[in-house]
Amino acid sequence: MLSNPYIGGLVTKLFRSDQPIICRLVDGSLIKEPSMPTSTYVSPTRVDNLNTDALKVRVFAVDKRRKPSHAERKKKLEEEIRLLESGVVVLKTRGLPPQLLLQKDPLLRPVAVEFSTLMYSINTQQLRVAKMQSALSQCLTDQQYYPLYSHIKLTKDWKERRGTLLAMRDQKIRNALNFVMGPGGINDAMKKQSSQNQFENEEGDLCCVLFDTIQFPGVKSLQQVYDALSFYKNNMEIIITEQLGHITIREDYDEVNEAAFHTRILSTNEDGITTEGNVVSFRAMLSDGYDGEPCAVMVGDSVDEDDKYPYLSHRYVRKDISTAVVLTENRNTGEKSDVVVTMRRAAFYKVRRPEFPVTFCELENLRDATTQWSDVMLKTIRGILYPTKTNN
Repeated sequence: MLSNPYIGGLVTKLFRSDQPIICRLVDGSLIKEPSMPTSTYVSPTRVDNLNTDALKVRVFAVDKRRKPSHAERKKKLEEEIRLLESGVVVLKTRGLPPQLLLQKDPLLRPVAVEFSTLMYSINTQQLRVAKMQSALSQCLTDQQYYPLYSHIKLTKDWKERRGTLLAMRDQKIRNALNFVMGPGGINDAMKKQSSQNQFENEEGDLCCVLFDTIQFPGVKSLQQVYDALSFYKNNMEIIITEQLGHITIREDYDEVNEAAFHTRILSTNEDGITTEGNVVSFRAMLSDGYDGEPCAVMVGDSVDEDDKYPYLSHRYVRKDISTAVVLTENRNTGEKSDVVVTMRRAAFYKVRRPEFPVTFCELENLRDATTQWSDVMLKTIRGILYPTKTNN
């Protein structure tokens, strides 16, 4: 350290000059050293050469990312430790049976316990759902519990009979629409779906519950499909005879301004056994029937008691039905001209146990023919809508 004030001032002056001078202290005197070659180059990083704007740029370029806290670093390290420990355990327990694997792996045990608890809860819920489905299916083993069914009795008087049909028409159509299109019954209109459940009830009757969702793409309109379905209904006996070979006779007892129909149908199969059905049916085109959109509804139900035309169970096998068909119109996404009409169909068929002797094979043929008429109806509609295409 320099104590001489003169020397200190000289040194200060020397170092404040534009050209630095290198000196050496010898015996109390400053000796000038030869200066190094100078250059006109000035480093851009030299502090006294930085201007204010450069300083601002440098300040804004500073990395402002938040540094992880101690707790975050600790958590990350703990996760890495667990991964490493799991890897070590996997290497040690590779090839062991599941029971020994749980004993050897302390990290896997709590996960396995939690997984087992979750699976037990899922299985419990599935069992409850299965019990509810079983209870519901038991409710549908008889036609009187089916939502489309209602007890129908017709007297001998024609005026009363027509009044009975017209009185139930609106309620029948409303029930059919609510049952087929309501919550739990609605499904994707653009996907084909089908379910069928055949069983024998306690009385020995042959029963079948049917649900269908069928699409008719590329048709002209909802009205076109409705007309095709009406054609089948109006010519059912001829079509059944041609398609199945069953001699079918239809007796139109009454028709009320195309609003209500009462029909008796006799059909004899290849075994010579005749089934009889006494059915009332209703049709309607609704401009705002479902979700504010137009739809068509057809519903049919069997007559339970008919004083004028009673069932002849000693000669014929009684066949009861409760059916509903709902037609809706959709369009394919991106194809405004491609109309798709969806037919949703729900039905309960019941062939009463014959009151006269039949063989086992004859009874099985009656069982197999339970849903044949539904298949013929679908085939007929497709043949009308796609006359030049092969029916699948």
